[in-house]
Amino acid sequence: MVNPVQSLVVNPNPFGSQLDIIWVLPTDLPDNYKVYLFQKGGQDIQQQQIDDYFNAINTNADLKTFPYNDLYVFDYLHSNWTAYSIYEVANGLTYYYKIVIRDEESGDYSTAVSANGIPDSQILVNSSEPKDLICKVLTKTLNTIKDKSGKRLQLDKDINIVKQFTIGEPESDQLMIEIVNGSQYQKYWGNIFHQNANEIYFGDMDSAILRVTFLTIAGPQRRDDIQTIMRGRKFLMYRLTRGLGAVNTEITFEGDYFNPSFHGDRAVGFTIIFNLIIENSVKITLDEVDQIVSEIKVENNG
Repeated sequence: MVNPVQSLVVNPNPFGSQLDIIWVLPTDLPDNYKVYLFQKGGQDIQQQQIDDYFNAINTNADLKTFPYNDLYVFDYLHSNWTAYSIYEVANGLTYYYKIVIRDEESGDYSTAVSANGIPDSQILVNSSEPKDLICKVLTKTLNTIKDKSGKRLQLDKDINIVKQFTIGEPESDQLMIEIVNGSQYQKYWGNIFHQNANEIYFGDMDSAILRVTFLTIAGPQRRDDIQTIMRGRKFLMYRLTRGLGAVNTEITFEGDYFNPSFHGDRAVGFTIIFNLIIENSVKITLDEVDQIVSEIKVENNG
């Protein structure tokens, strides 16, 4: 019998896109043991998946052909580790974990201990994040499309919006958001662009260029239909970017997209360029300034 870990905790990192996993090992352990951490995004892990994985190990099966089905296995954890940080997890999505201790000599393994977590950024920012802004614009734009009866179709459920460049043939229609360039557009004198009796506003303006690529394996007609729909809503997208915080926007349709080396021979699409002017601002009160100065004086005086 192999004892399970005493506890498993999943902590979202304050910066987002990271989960910190912490566990407590039991006091009684096999001489030759290994810790296995299982991860699945969006749905819980079934015990049968764990059993099948260890059965594949016990029978010396090729794990490269194992049917993971979105299951990820961290099988390289050092035996005396009690914490591990997982990166490149999507903010807002629930990730489920199960941790198992296995006796590497007998093949016996403990019961699984479960935990889950949702990565999310806890940092308070004052400027608009360009990818988040465009993601909201695309979602709202897709949800204005109606069928012949006048019912809204909510196409954001059928078209997957991702905030990164993906590789491989898309499983469904997809919109990829990338930042391709950015530079300072305008700098306020001394970084101060407004001041009154109680508050000072610091900031500048940035130019952010984003490329949105639509991909589909449904053929050129689907590509052309979605492109026509989006072109017809260009003014709406312009107004949405302004309403969501952009100071100014230029939107350009670049034309058809086809790159089999990245997305396979069947994927076709088109690209849209968003050139945004975004204001970065932070407000600080004079009371906060005085408090910070007082703290510095105390530190300097010992």
